[in-house]
Amino acid sequence: RRRARNQAQAAAAPRSPIPRFDAGSKDVIDAVIEDHRKIEHEEAPKSKDAIATETRAKELVDSQRDSVGALTHFRKRVEAIPVEEMRKHLEEKGYFVHDGFLDSADVITAMQEEADALRPSMELHMDQIGAGEYSISLKGGEEQYELAPRCIEFIVSVTKHVAPLFEKVDPSSCVSVMTTFDRKAQQASLKLLTGEESIDILYPESKPFSPLVEPRNKEEKDSKVDTREITFLYYIVAENWCETSAGGGITVKEGSDEIYIPPKHDRLVILKSKECMLRNEVWKGTENLESASYIELSLLKQL
Repeated sequence: RRRARNQAQAAAAPRSPIPRFDAGSKDVIDAVIEDHRKIEHEEAPKSKDAIATETRAKELVDSQRDSVGALTHFRKRVEAIPVEEMRKHLEEKGYFVHDGFLDSADVITAMQEEADALRPSMELHMDQIGAGEYSISLKGGEEQYELAPRCIEFIVSVTKHVAPLFEKVDPSSCVSVMTTFDRKAQQASLKLLTGEESIDILYPESKPFSPLVEPRNKEEKDSKVDTREITFLYYIVAENWCETSAGGGITVKEGSDEIYIPPKHDRLVILKSKECMLRNEVWKGTENLESASYIELSLLKQL
């Protein structure tokens, strides 16, 4: 009877409320979990190989993400070209100037840095000794892509997405060259050749006008045919380059007029390779503007 009475009293007693987590309780549990994680990490440290593998995997993922982003950006910027205006200018004048082409400080800065990275691999322009200009063919490949991913993606994307805007142009092949001007190298070579550092001493007169693709001589039957149809000049120069007398760029012949097109920051110039009469102007630079680069990309005739 006593046991039954105790059970009845226990049943009648008010029940304790169900405990709830408050902010303090959660903080304590989080601290316990974090301590446990640290203990596990101390007991089973990762090997150097495992850490290196994880780091490399993350770098690859980041690289692929950057590549997809750049290719998408290049495609959108090609789509932003005013096509009808471009076609009209090319038909009437043989050239078209489009400013603010990439419109991305990050992408342009990356391409400037890549031009610097490619500089040791560039070769001197032998037809202009003392000009301080060095060039390299942009052909892609693992080694070159590692040094200049944005420049290679620029070539791939522009070729693929611009070619359909023109008739009988191959969307899968092109010829592309990057040229870099080095003022210090120019001054050193000029001093060696002439004893002076002024480029005007070596090239005092303007060069004659000619198309990028010279008319083929009928006697040159065995020579390789130059199939360049449309050429793009994209300038990778400082924002204040064309505001100075730093030179470079091209002058085009328009009837009896000579039109100077300076190498403006983020400027794209589109030319008819076989028709536009032009001349390349000498790069000079200044004390504050000692280097500049440009990409010459030519779309080829579809055979």
